[in-house]
Amino acid sequence: MSPTRKRPLNEYVEAFASYAPWESKKFHTRPNGRHALVNDGTAIYQVSHFDDLMADYATFFRVDLGMIYIEFPAELWQLFLTEKITINSADFIIDLYKAWQQFWESEATLFEKKDIYQTAKSDSYQKFNQLVEKFNGDTDSLLETAIKLDETEFLTVIAIAIKLQYPQEEEFYRECVRLMTKKFPDQVGDGEMLVKVGPEDQPNSENQTFFIYTVDEDF
Repeated sequence: MSPTRKRPLNEYVEAFASYAPWESKKFHTRPNGRHALVNDGTAIYQVSHFDDLMADYATFFRVDLGMIYIEFPAELWQLFLTEKITINSADFIIDLYKAWQQFWESEATLFEKKDIYQTAKSDSYQKFNQLVEKFNGDTDSLLETAIKLDETEFLTVIAIAIKLQYPQEEEFYRECVRLMTKKFPDQVGDGEMLVKVGPEDQPNSENQTFFIYTVDEDF
């Protein structure tokens, strides 16, 4: 998957038009980054290919860590920890520390003064130690402690550590799309609706899958 890859607009138009329940086939479409916006006169929809959502999620983890807390529910990380990955406590603590370091590397640009940054990082490190001390392989307590300490920071740290469990980074983003669209569809777009367009349970079906959902966007 390449973050710059873009499908032709007509594929998004066809995906939207193929969804039979639309009362009107009259609509206007325009690009919206990798995605497409559709205005049918009653609502604004976004049409996204499976790979588009993967690329968005990759951008969050590579460029804009603040979006991880905003866009993903805590329950997603619980699903990863209980159903999708098997962790060794000692190894996972090492990855939590790597994730914490990455988080604070990204935070450095937000502080105008180095001494304020170092103080904030030092305070965070004390909380990080509390997180580790209360983690004995119990993933429920890990998330509960993270939320009590600072959910914005430590849920992000846990998410990054989970990503580190995947040798192939793209498979992690693929799993995020699968879980978000199946388990948490109300967290995609503005939560009003999500329709999947494409073949079901066929080899490589995700390469032909689009999602349609309402968004709060100007057309």
